[in-house]
Amino acid sequence: MSGTSEVTVRGYRTRIVDEGRGAPMLLVHGTPLDLTSWDGVVAALPGRRTVRYDVRGHGAAEGSPVSWPACSTGMTERHSPTTCGVHPFVDPARRSS
Repeated sequence: MSGTSEVTVRGYRTRIVDEGRGAPMLLVHGTPLDLTSWDGVVAALPGRRTVRYDVRGHGAAEGSPVSWPACSTGMTERHSPTTCGVHPFVDPARRSS
């Protein structure tokens, strides 16, 4: 997938933007924002693959807002780390030298 598309996750439609190449970096916005809140970050990462989406009930996503655990469960079912090639998160503050 590349560019902007709409997908159905757990019965509701949402907008996803997938840009760049390589291992994806998933960017999830906070409330009451939408995926455009990441525009500046994406611009600062030229060539890096980023995937961002409108959380249920925000931006172009259908439905009423849900809890964060329910939201993340829906997206991980749709885009599992094994199918997306996502690497485990590494917190630089806790990284050992």
